[in-house]
Amino acid sequence: FPVTIRAKAQGKKMGRPTKMNDALSSAVKLLYTKGASVRTIAGTCGVGIGTVYKVIGELREVGQELEPCLAS
Repeated sequence: FPVTIRAKAQGKKMGRPTKMNDALSSAVKLLYTKGASVRTIAGTCGVGIGTVYKVIGELREVGQELEPCLAS
């Protein structure tokens, strides 16, 4: 697909736009540290489970502490 190659060469992004922004990322982090399950976080924030895991993984790569609070 030469059109795709040309578009990428021009710096255009392909695919579906992301829902994730700083506010949603902060919400995922807060809910996770409060002990909410990944499925609950995804439902609450309106994103997919994979997106929640992606945010948690990105925050861990940066070195932020993300230990879930398991106390009830």
